[in-house]
Amino acid sequence: MFIITLNDFYQYVFGDWAKPSALPSKIQLKPEQQQTKSKRDAEAIEAKKKKFSFIIGNPRLSEAFRWMLRNLKNTDLEALLYGDHTYLLTYNASYNHYKIPHDDLIKEAFIKLDQKYGYFKDIHAVDVFIKLFKASKLIADYVEENNVADDSVAYTHAYKMMVLFKVNPERSFEAIDNFILAHAAKTSSKFVIK
Repeated sequence: MFIITLNDFYQYVFGDWAKPSALPSKIQLKPEQQQTKSKRDAEAIEAKKKKFSFIIGNPRLSEAFRWMLRNLKNTDLEALLYGDHTYLLTYNASYNHYKIPHDDLIKEAFIKLDQKYGYFKDIHAVDVFIKLFKASKLIADYVEENNVADDSVAYTHAYKMMVLFKVNPERSFEAIDNFILAHAAKTSSKFVIK
């Protein structure tokens, strides 16, 4: 069961949602407060790990995902899921398939798609496209496992989501996540977002 939303997936990988929580240094906890905080922190870590169990439970995907996190310099998520972020990784040429393209390449893909379909005239559309592409690539690579080396599946999905959902730049994933939540139970997909 897929228990992570598109927004969550994006924010954990490209944002700072995996960053450990910390109290300001001025705050001193009593021993019982520290114990309660430690328990809550451990529960939060386990809940975050559970969101990625569909990747971590698959050795092939797990290795590729860790390699991608290392390339993105996402030490917080790597440490959360794998226990550290310094382990020497063995390179495998197949991991190139999972590499996130530079934003300039994503912009070029958007321009080509928009020249073909012509839906967007807004200059900010490309910024939304970059976010949706990265999230689409995560889904296509690690959930659907149907992406191809040139990322054409993820590029097409990102563009279509922009067209279908008239994506709000401030809340890029909201309409998409709401649609999936409303209709996922009716599909034959092996993944349901909770």
